Amino acid sequence: MTTDPRTLLLHVLREELGLRGTKYGCGEGECGACTVLIDGRPLNACLIPAGRADGARVETIEGIAGTETGQTVIKALCEQGGVQCGFCTPGFVASITAGGDLSGNLCRCTGYIKIRAAVRQVLDQIEPRPPSPPGPRRAILGPAYARPATVADALRLLATDAPWRILAGGTDLLVQHEHRLERLSLLDITAIADFPALTETSQSVVIPALATYTDLRTSPTVLRWAGPLATAAALVGGRQIQNAGTVGGNIVNASPAGDAIPALQVLGARIHLRSPHEARTVPISRFFTGPGRTRLAKGELVTHIEIPKTPPTDLIWFFDRVGTRRAQAITKASVAFRARRHESGLADVSIALGAVGPTVLEAPKTAAFLERGPLTEERLRHAADLLGREAQPIDDIRSTARYRRRAVAGLLLRNLLPLAGRPPCS
Repeated sequence: MTTDPRTLLLHVLREELGLRGTKYGCGEGECGACTVLIDGRPLNACLIPAGRADGARVETIEGIAGTETGQTVIKALCEQGGVQCGFCTPGFVASITAGGDLSGNLCRCTGYIKIRAAVRQVLDQIEPRPPSPPGPRRAILGPAYARPATVADALRLLATDAPWRILAGGTDLLVQHEHRLERLSLLDITAIADFPALTETSQSVVIPALATYTDLRTSPTVLRWAGPLATAAALVGGRQIQNAGTVGGNIVNASPAGDAIPALQVLGARIHLRSPHEARTVPISRFFTGPGRTRLAKGELVTHIEIPKTPPTDLIWFFDRVGTRRAQAITKASVAFRARRHESGLADVSIALGAVGPTVLEAPKTAAFLERGPLTEERLRHAADLLGREAQPIDDIRSTARYRRRAVAGLLLRNLLPLAGRPPCS
């Protein structure tokens, strides 16, 4: 079929192909009603341009229901009373078929007890299908939508006068422009084959810009050498968002609430950039100039992120956050922390705060205080108060400045009090 590659896959399925089982709910990747399987992975059809699906295996509820596994899932939901209005059911069926993780699916009426009972019944009867290798992705080089196959091709397009918007996972850009995508020129970089692989050298960990949150939370290399980043990735959205969202997109979007950024900052990450004329590297601590603003120059592309290795022996690190919900919610406040145990105290302390300033903030005063003495409950509580004062939050629709100051203080205590022999704060 032929369609505008910028059209969302959800609308192509429903309006052009008549496959109306996939539902439009929130349009933001939060409710999961539009979940489909693309090469076996659950993704939100409301956040996928049709051009990205070219060459992929797309399974909707209509196709899943015709399989033995799909029939088993549907039967279990019915037997356990996991269906009422049925609006969310196609998305649940897709997610259960892909392995049973429901973190990206919301139900407004049935409640989750019966749905979870159906999942338990199903997982006793079927083997979850592993994702399929992506099919061949042909390059698309149109005037309003381009999907280059190499970094060089992407840079050639960026060097033109066309107003390209770089599209990676799309979990921010497509939400921001949902009803006016036809006005954008989209440069979709997800088919580029020569980005560096997620790997490690003797000195560092190399993470490609297109590494998804799923890649980060499941990578043994990231778990070993960049624990706070793996934790942050596991807390971003549900599985559908984690399968789509990329670390490069999170960085370039430059939201103060971006969860990967505080973790990368305490890990000392460096951003590698390419243009047609040069390659350069910028420390992540210097990359952001304001909300939604970075030092990325016109014609440049983020290719990968490099994290220096620090021997994990005696390391203390964490990433923690608060939001309206544990998952599927924009962060109200977050804290990333890294330090080394040194005698009775800490050394080389690095703290980064998210969603409490115009950019991700460092907390040098709190870090210096923690380096100057033993880890006692009294000193940790003083450090938490100091951290709250270093935050620069504002009142907005999601929270108040006062709450955010208290939140970062509480997050620090929750994670460090056990070091002083006290149970963590709840």
